[in-house]
Amino acid sequence: MIESADGPGETVRARALELARRLNLLQDVHASENEGKPLAFTELRDRLLENGVNLSEGRWAYMLSGQGALTTDSRLLTELARIFEVDASYLLDWEDPELPARILANRELIATFRRNKIIKAAARSLGPLTPKSIEALSKIIDAEMSKDFRDKDQS
Repeated sequence: MIESADGPGETVRARALELARRLNLLQDVHASENEGKPLAFTELRDRLLENGVNLSEGRWAYMLSGQGALTTDSRLLTELARIFEVDASYLLDWEDPELPARILANRELIATFRRNKIIKAAARSLGPLTPKSIEALSKIIDAEMSKDFRDKDQS
């Protein structure tokens, strides 16, 4: 469960960040299964509209960054779960739901996708990377990713 000793405002902020983490993980699942392409906003918007749910690009950006207000619209979150092919509880339940089977089944693919994406960005920013630099980056990335893939039984 997400709680904060700093009060209800901090709990809401923590939940917004947790929702962003979950949505980004779902985007990475989609990208890892689709040649590195995350679900485009326009496609997402159109699929939501088919079921009468509106989502602006600005709100989606806030949801992915965790910087805006916490999205509690259960209809929107349920439709997003349907589009990303996971149980709605993954986006609705704050009691630390289990990772969806789709994520668990694709752990290695997602990890490889994320690692390659970060290393490519680092290479663009820093120039050519040495094998030692790539290995160090990979260790950092793996440590951070293990937080996303931790099943509640492993906590």
